[in-house]
Amino acid sequence: MGCPYCQGDATQEMERTTALGYRLFRCRPCRRTFNERTGTPFNHLQAPTDIALLVVLCIRQHMNDMIVLSCSAPSIPGPLGRGMSSAARLRRRD
Repeated sequence: MGCPYCQGDATQEMERTTALGYRLFRCRPCRRTFNERTGTPFNHLQAPTDIALLVVLCIRQHMNDMIVLSCSAPSIPGPLGRGMSSAARLRRRD
């Protein structure tokens, strides 16, 4: 995996992972550490990427009307653990 900071290719995977289980890497030239999410809109979310993507899909699918068949506004806060404000922030990053 290339370094998102200096675009160097001399990176190595570290033994430890993030709290959500994402792999950590260290760039030898710039000596910075980063994970699989670095440089993506999902980088600082406190939810797994698969849950965040489900929320994005749900919001997009029901953006104009919250008439719900499979996903409703009250069901969005549960997976994120933070509430509608997290879903709204994620939507703005998109």
